[in-house]
Amino acid sequence: FGFVAQNCGRQPNCRWMRLAHVEGTTDSLRVMMSAWQHSAEDAALPGEIAKIKAPSLVVWGGNDAVIPVTDGDRLAQDLKSNFAVIADADHLPYLRQPDKVARRVLDYFQPQQ
Repeated sequence: FGFVAQNCGRQPNCRWMRLAHVEGTTDSLRVMMSAWQHSAEDAALPGEIAKIKAPSLVVWGGNDAVIPVTDGDRLAQDLKSNFAVIADADHLPYLRQPDKVARRVLDYFQPQQ
């Protein structure tokens, strides 16, 4: 919860605090943070990805300057999931282009005819 405390302070309705109480979110955040502390070759995250069996949608900002789109594509391939690139979004597509991200997510959950 150090990340949450740092970003929320004493704000009772902080979105990070709400996310921290969703089952699995804190564990996922810890894995992502620890992956940053290692080189790509010895990070724990790639080995854990193969364990995910749930249908998934990877959403990536097309202008992400922090993590390249090619990494998102590789993640989607490793997950055997769908990959959605939001062309005019950066590292946080859900904040910069929330309507476009929402549309992609809703489309993903629509039953295929």
